[in-house]
Amino acid sequence: MKDFLFYILLISTSLLSQNIVFEVDTNKLRIGERFSVTVKSYEMDSSSVFWSQLDTVFHEFELLNSPNIAVSAEENPYVFKRFLLTAFDTGSFSIPSPMFLSNHNDSLNTNSITINFLPVELDSTDTILDIKPVKQIPFLFKELVYYVVDILFFVFLLLIWIYSWLKYQNKTPFASALEPKTPIDIDYLNKLTELESKDYLKNQDFKSFYTRLSEIYRGYLEKRFNIPALESDTYDLKILLTSKNLDESWFSAFFRNCDIVKFAKGTPEIDQSKIFLSKIRTYIKEHGVCSNIDEEISEERKALIHKENDLNREKIKKKIHGILIITIPLLMLYLIYKFLT
Repeated sequence: MKDFLFYILLISTSLLSQNIVFEVDTNKLRIGERFSVTVKSYEMDSSSVFWSQLDTVFHEFELLNSPNIAVSAEENPYVFKRFLLTAFDTGSFSIPSPMFLSNHNDSLNTNSITINFLPVELDSTDTILDIKPVKQIPFLFKELVYYVVDILFFVFLLLIWIYSWLKYQNKTPFASALEPKTPIDIDYLNKLTELESKDYLKNQDFKSFYTRLSEIYRGYLEKRFNIPALESDTYDLKILLTSKNLDESWFSAFFRNCDIVKFAKGTPEIDQSKIFLSKIRTYIKEHGVCSNIDEEISEERKALIHKENDLNREKIKKKIHGILIITIPLLMLYLIYKFLT
């Protein structure tokens, strides 16, 4: 048998009484099984020509390795080679006691070995069997215990995705929503501040400065006192203001400068232009609808800043929700793939 160590130890004698031993680990095998043959010599060293002649002895078998000469580490050392062999035919194979020559042309005899390869028994019925059907394995809910963490994580990702989707669908307020419903006097004072920041006077762009300043002032008069200031010429506007006791001593000089700059390409003085801007600002404050215009302007600016910050935060949140809407399904698909495989 395979697991039974069957040792054949025969010591041959030669003219010089040299010892050579063939050992096999088993002599009964099935087709294709492996067995090993160990060749020992207690009196010949590794330089003997005998070791180079051994390969020719196993020509009836399949040699599975290329063994090297080795020396045992026992108290009585010996030189050996261990061959790994197999065969793919049934029957009894014998390795007769071969004769070798030593370095001095002496004849060396060894023991013989017999190996039996047994055939594999076939089914006596000799019929072709049908392919077995796929075995149905019932699903047990208790098996879900091992996947509780993955399932909870999957549900958590799904809830986050739904929340992000709902938030992403909410329309982000437009920038126009930042424009507050302010009194007209504060609105036009802010427009004067914006005009002053344009540096038209510094660049001596008087036409742009007076055109915009005239539009602001006329627009304020029209909305504040309900008069057609934007459509009226200078002469008619002065008559309307006088009739409502709204005229000022500087009106004539201001309107004259506006006409000279716009129609005659005149060049007014920079200091005088700044005075007109200041007088219009004072006029709006005096006729404003708010009791404390400076305080209202300050509060309005704070409200604008607050709304801008809220809008920026909403935009950032919307970007984060958009990223989550894309990445979470990919992570969920990976978890499903991991579960199925």
